[in-house]
Amino acid sequence: MSESLYGEFKEVLQKIADLKYSSAVLQWDQETYLPKNGHEARGRQIATLNELAHEQFTQDKFGALLNDLAGRNDLSEKEKKNVHLSLDDFNRMIQIDGDNVLGRYHRALIFYDLRNTTGPSANSITRSTSNRTTHRRST
Repeated sequence: MSESLYGEFKEVLQKIADLKYSSAVLQWDQETYLPKNGHEARGRQIATLNELAHEQFTQDKFGALLNDLAGRNDLSEKEKKNVHLSLDDFNRMIQIDGDNVLGRYHRALIFYDLRNTTGPSANSITRSTSNRTTHRRST
């Protein structure tokens, strides 16, 4: 019985990890290759993926699964540790409203926009490694 429950636990965490990894790729792209006016759409995409990950992780059904697994005695030490750490994270994350998750990413979007409009323009940064210039300090 615990094997199938632990398998379900791993499946849910893998889906959440896939959302987080997708968000990380978009964040990397935002910092490296994002077109000049693409920050608003990219920020919205990142916020959506992180909101979905938060919703998946804080579902009552997932909490019940974690609590069920935490009460099991037939898990390996590694599995028990994974469940315990996930349950700790779950209990912390249910205190955070999904709107706060979105708000955090919208604030990051505003910061990104300010940073890129007050500093050197995005067009002044060479985006291709083959065209990258090296600035050296003269001695």
